[in-house]
Amino acid sequence: MDALDRLILNELSYQCRVSFSKLAEKFDVSLTTIKNRIEALVEEGVILRFVVQLPLEILHASFAVVALDIKPNTMPEDLTSLGTHRFIMALGVGYEPQGFAVAVYRTNDELSQAIDHLQSSKYVESAQAFPVVGPPMPIDRSVSKGIDALKKIDWKILKSLRSDGRKTLSDIALDVSASVPTVRKRLAFMREYNLIHETIQINPAATERRFVVMFVMRSPVFVEMDYFELEKVFRERFGENYWISFRMANSPELMLTFVVDSSKQVVPLRSGLLSLFEGTEIAGQMIIPEWMYFPDFRDDLIDERLS
Repeated sequence: MDALDRLILNELSYQCRVSFSKLAEKFDVSLTTIKNRIEALVEEGVILRFVVQLPLEILHASFAVVALDIKPNTMPEDLTSLGTHRFIMALGVGYEPQGFAVAVYRTNDELSQAIDHLQSSKYVESAQAFPVVGPPMPIDRSVSKGIDALKKIDWKILKSLRSDGRKTLSDIALDVSASVPTVRKRLAFMREYNLIHETIQINPAATERRFVVMFVMRSPVFVEMDYFELEKVFRERFGENYWISFRMANSPELMLTFVVDSSKQVVPLRSGLLSLFEGTEIAGQMIIPEWMYFPDFRDDLIDERLS
């Protein structure tokens, strides 16, 4: 992946249904270039799915990264059962007997249910949850509405888009028995009031000979610095290797994600991180080549509203 690929992925993570022509105009490249780049990212498995779903914010939900100690000799396919729980959204499986799950939840009880499910697996030694705060999104929350603003046709549209977030307006209209102008109007309404999250599911390590390294980094500086200031520091220092970071809720910790071509890059990354800020320590590290995504409680909620 190069800088243009990353720009495209970033844009699709906020609006996966954006037209290729708008992307071409924004990045000053040809329509063919955008089309070829996105098709290549899909074929390589970097983009796994285009997803339109309910935003966690309108459900008063949060997410947590759950670090997993996995029993030796466990195969990745053995762990797919971990994603059957309605509060588990994703799973990352590491080279070593470790990995992580992403839990989405509305209450502490729901988070506990997710952790109990993970710990009850015969393949998991232990599970430790780290509630995190995602990166700020370029969305005006002042015009948001609650879930009750969704009409029955909106729930039908959400169900139609569950299989393919870039499904055409005519295909959606056929699914929901409505006209194309009606579908366009309802999607515009949901966008305007932040009632849908149009994004992509990605595996940044999917390109040949690459994998993801995740560090839990602790420093008192993180409490004082703005998120965007921290992002700038990491991007300027680590360039193409840096992917994204998440704040640990109510804690001076970050979960930092990097994409590397060789395990030889891990030690220099650790040294570089430790030299950035005074009093910094690495509290954890995971090397994750494989990511999996699963339906979560938001899919159940759509079915419940349409039953």
